[in-house]
This record gives sequence, structure tokens and C-alpha cells, in this order.
Amino acid sequence: MPALSSFSSPLVVVLALLLSRTHAWRPSDNGCNNKICLTSFRWCESGGGKRDCYYPDFVYPQEDYAGPFPALVWEKEYDLTWKVKDSQGNGDVTITWEFQGGERPKGVFWSTQIDDKKSSFKFKPSQDMFRNSPNNISFTEAQGLVNQQTTLRIRRGTDDNDARSIETSDPFIVLTSTAPKFIDQAVTEQRRFSARVWQITAGVGVALSWVLASLVTWVLVAWLPKRRARKAMGSGQGLPLLPVGAR
Repeated sequence: MPALSSFSSPLVVVLALLLSRTHAWRPSDNGCNNKICLTSFRWCESGGGKRDCYYPDFVYPQEDYAGPFPALVWEKEYDLTWKVKDSQGNGDVTITWEFQGGERPKGVFWSTQIDDKKSSFKFKPSQDMFRNSPNNISFTEAQGLVNQQTTLRIRRGTDDNDARSIETSDPFIVLTSTAPKFIDQAVTEQRRFSARVWQITAGVGVALSWVLASLVTWVLVAWLPKRRARKAMGSGQGLPLLPVGAR
């Protein structure tokens, strides 16, 4: 048993190191110091320097479509999830979708309330959300507003002044349902172009290496010995020695 223990301990350490390297950041990894904390709709980990990011299916980062914020797509379903600091009921959870842009002031243009025992909600931006909008906002107007900036806000309980009971998502916009086709095509073409550039660069590098190797070989084998021979002849070291009787 001691021998097995001494063998398994380093193995456990190695496995732990490998797992720590392969673990990718997720929003659920964030700590929670508030009464309620989002575990989704956080695109990148907080902090400076190089940060890990995570984009679920049908969430497009800015570099994929050259936009201001990550983009969702109309009529696609997304998981809005959160965790609470304690298990005691502190009121239902209110989810609001805030639009920030256009001529209207910042405000709540869509909201819903769910039981406090739940910790997730299927968020699906769709035309149905605006059939009976409390703010009399049409689907067409909503489409224009969400092209600029929008956020999701969750609140536990009814107190709007309790900052620890409120969480706001990272900003995003919402694209039309036809956008993914063009984005995916553009991303594919960009990857093909990058691969082609890499192949050309690698080919040029190989060719230059071959030319350089040939030049070095010629210098060592042909040019350098001839130069040494000429130098020796010029200094007299290369003249043949005469027999003693011939002097």
C-alpha cells in the first residue's frame, strides 16, 4: 500500500495540472457576492490583460461581424441563468430587457416575472414579445433599437434601490435571422484566406531556406578553398620546393 500511495501521489498532481490547463473559463466560474448573480450573458472574464471569453451557440463575437458588441439572433433561444447567495426566498425574479438607443430614453421595453425557486429562463428574442408591449413599442421599432445596444437585467425581490439584488448582463445586439448565413460564410472565407496565406508564407520560407543553404554550401565547398589557394600562392607558400642539388 505505501508503494502504491507514493506512485499515485505524483500521478494525481500531474492529472490535476493537466485538467487545470484544459479547463476553459465559463461565466459560472465567477464568484457571487450579491444576493443574485448571472451565470450566463457574461462574454469574457473580468480583469485586465488577456482574458478568456465564451460565446454560446448563435452568439457572434464582434470580430466575426465587425460590430460594437457580441450579437444574438432573432428567433434563437438562449439560456439565461443565475445563482442566488442563499436559498431563502426573497421574492420573485424579474427579468427585463432594456434597449439603449434611438429617440426613446433608456427604459424597460419588455419584462417578465418568474418564481424565485427557478434559476434559469429561456430567452428568445422574437416578434411575439412585442404583440402586447406595455410601452407600445412595435416589433419594427424594437429591431432598430436592438441594433445599437441592449442588456438583460435581473432583480430579486421588488427593491430597485438594493444594488445587491440586481445584476445586469454584458451588452449585446440582436441581428436578423438571416445574418448567421452571411456571417458563417464570411468567417469560412477568412479562415480559407488565412490558411492560404500561411501556406504561401511557409512555401516562401522553405524556398529561402533552400537558397540560403545552397549559398552556404557553395561558399564552404567551392569559393572558400579557392580563395585560400589564391592567398597561399600570392604569399609564396604555394610554390613547389626545389631539390637541394638544384640550388
